[in-house]
Amino acid sequence: MSYRIVDEPSASGLARFAVRPFWPLLAQMLAGAWLAWPWFIVNSIAMGSATRKQEQRWVAIAAVGSVVVTVLVMAMLGAEAAGPAARYVVLVMLGLKLGVAYWLHTLQERTFGLFEHFGHKARSGLALVIAGAILRATILPELPLFLMLVLS
Repeated sequence: MSYRIVDEPSASGLARFAVRPFWPLLAQMLAGAWLAWPWFIVNSIAMGSATRKQEQRWVAIAAVGSVVVTVLVMAMLGAEAAGPAARYVVLVMLGLKLGVAYWLHTLQERTFGLFEHFGHKARSGLALVIAGAILRATILPELPLFLMLVLS
């Protein structure tokens, strides 16, 4: 029988890829949801987060919410005189994505503190954030409007 702290992260084989939760949050701001959401999930698995299922639910909620708001924006763009209102709905989507990213950051920060305490090392996510920002500027504008709004 061994002693185990309930909140102690059970790091997986991906532990060498774990980063501070700040990096996926910054990825949401600079690159978009297409990079941040999967990164948050991989990071929670890599750290062995005790709140992994909750984090995955929040990513799913954000993805569904993003699709719903994008459908609403597309419907408003089809209606006349909805241009100014559509801009505000896009702000709601931006707030949803950033709010969920910040909440995921908060959830993972607790696990990350324990992850470091138990001797694990984190990688820097700077290169991936920079690459994601460059890809966002070059690839997202080429996508159909619906996909661009959902993934940004």
